[in-house]
Amino acid sequence: YQRRVRGQKYDEQQCSYLFDLDVESNHCSYTLDSTYEGNVGRFLNHSCNPNLQIYHVWFNHLDRETPELAFFTIRQIEIGEELCFDYKYHPKTGNLPCFCGSANCRKMLY
Repeated sequence: YQRRVRGQKYDEQQCSYLFDLDVESNHCSYTLDSTYEGNVGRFLNHSCNPNLQIYHVWFNHLDRETPELAFFTIRQIEIGEELCFDYKYHPKTGNLPCFCGSANCRKMLY
């Protein structure tokens, strides 16, 4: 319930730091909200041509619903290039433009 309420509020503000831990493609038990507090990952921006990929990893436990998130490079990163990943927002009713500027930009985040 809280995830949906916060998501709607942040969508209206066109600013969201929500990250679903949806290990299973159609099920999400937990959502990270780093709007007010989080680690350096909260400052990684979206790009339609990302240089990072997020992977779910588990250590010290085997609870599939609470993975750690690990960022790995997926291509050569140039000196001074911004680190970014594809937010992969699910299509929904909305109108949030993408400003990543990549040659293959999808023009809309959702």
